[in-house]
Amino acid sequence: VPYFDASGKITSASGYYNTDYGKITANWEKVDNRYIYSVSAPLEIECEFEFRKMKVLNENSKNGNYCFELIEE
Repeated sequence: VPYFDASGKITSASGYYNTDYGKITANWEKVDNRYIYSVSAPLEIECEFEFRKMKVLNENSKNGNYCFELIEE
């Protein structure tokens, strides 16, 4: 579950985690009143996403790359 900065002082963040199957990377960026959340994971890893208090406006996924456009509810 990603946590976004409600104060608006932090407008982007990124990170990664090394697994036995390869690297998982995640990043988000605030653009106007929307958030763009992207994750890349090895195909051997099953991903599930939960966005609390957020509405998904757009979702794309292909070959272990996931991208979500979100807005606060």
